[in-house]
Amino acid sequence: MKQASSKTKKQARKEKLWGPFLRLYTRFPIPWAYFLGAVLLGIASTELALKVADLTIRVNKGELYNGVIIAYVLVSILNSLVMGLQNVLAAYGTQKTTLRVRGVVWRAILGLPMKDVEEEGPSNLISCVTNDATQAASALQMLFLSVSSLYALVRACMKMIAFNGQLSLVLLISIPLAVLVFFLAGRLQFIASRRQYEALNTMTAFFSEHIACAKHVKAQGMEEQEIKEGMQAIETRYKADILNVVFGMVQSGLFSLYGKLNTVMIAAGGSRLINTGHMASTGINDFTTYSGKVEQYESDLLTLYQTVKGTQGSLRHVNEILERPAESLDAGSPLGASGDIELQDVRFSFDGDYPVLQGISCTIPYGRRTAIIGGNGSGKSTVMKLLQGFYRPDAGTITLNGQDLAGMNNSLLARQMAVVLTQRVKTELMTCEDVVSTGRYPY
Repeated sequence: MKQASSKTKKQARKEKLWGPFLRLYTRFPIPWAYFLGAVLLGIASTELALKVADLTIRVNKGELYNGVIIAYVLVSILNSLVMGLQNVLAAYGTQKTTLRVRGVVWRAILGLPMKDVEEEGPSNLISCVTNDATQAASALQMLFLSVSSLYALVRACMKMIAFNGQLSLVLLISIPLAVLVFFLAGRLQFIASRRQYEALNTMTAFFSEHIACAKHVKAQGMEEQEIKEGMQAIETRYKADILNVVFGMVQSGLFSLYGKLNTVMIAAGGSRLINTGHMASTGINDFTTYSGKVEQYESDLLTLYQTVKGTQGSLRHVNEILERPAESLDAGSPLGASGDIELQDVRFSFDGDYPVLQGISCTIPYGRRTAIIGGNGSGKSTVMKLLQGFYRPDAGTITLNGQDLAGMNNSLLARQMAVVLTQRVKTELMTCEDVVSTGRYPY
């Protein structure tokens, strides 16, 4: 029973990680033509690269004929041109994807309830549109390129086996290590990217808020305290970057160990084959040309896998936003005739604990000017948010001409509201009686 429960939890974690990540790419049209073109060019580049390897072996054997040298130069140049065109198509497809992902994320942000928008904060949401969308496009590019890289790996293995099957079998011993390297590298990249993303958000949120309030910091003589808190935010990113460097060193070390192990096995196995007369004296050199291609394409696949896992870590926040239910602006009943707005025993708190409004009851008469006056934090802005339908009261009701705002169509309600936000404060002082008698108010 415990094993079944553990298996279910593991599947749930995978769904939470892979499910939203893959669903992201169903939310917009993928520019297939560019990526498929890049894949086909990658396959052509593989064949040309293997042809270059064949010619390299012939040159190493002393076949310095004009035909061999000219073919080597021409094939090398053609391979470079094909790789360049492949990069152009992949880059263009990536930019198209970035454009579309940003549109999807922007639409999702605008569809969030106002409560979620304010909880997330501007800096976090800005980062989702500007930075995270780029990560999503890079991962898609890598997924497509992995097809040509996998093809290249298979073709290189076929060439290597065709050259010497016995020595190729020796390399099978290193396969478990290769699998371990892939798994650990991907896992470490996921953790490092997630930490860097979280640290970047922490630092960006701190400075975007505190720099905007610099005048208040100076007015209250809080520079030293702000410097201390700012350095803590900077240190958070510093630790995340150090962790990324350490993980990178571990990944490089593992792959280097894998490469050295292959070299030792080729040298040991090749020497034995040469001594028994089953391989020419130059066989190890020639075999290394093909095995080097195999290691190159394995390295390419490892890089692609690291990129995808790193992107998963960076996109967790974006995917959480995209998975949230969007606010339904068209739900609710149509608005009736205009009339008085009435608040009856309205209570509201943002966090569920501290009440911002408590037992508010009043009438805003239709066709007249009404001023809501109070000190900072008294609830003026909160009342406006409730009137616009951004939030719902915890208790009590708000009605328009007797119709409860909670059941109204939010889109139609928003079109009936006009809000002007300003930071300008007039110096003249006005009493409540002045506001009522003149119809003027300072804000």
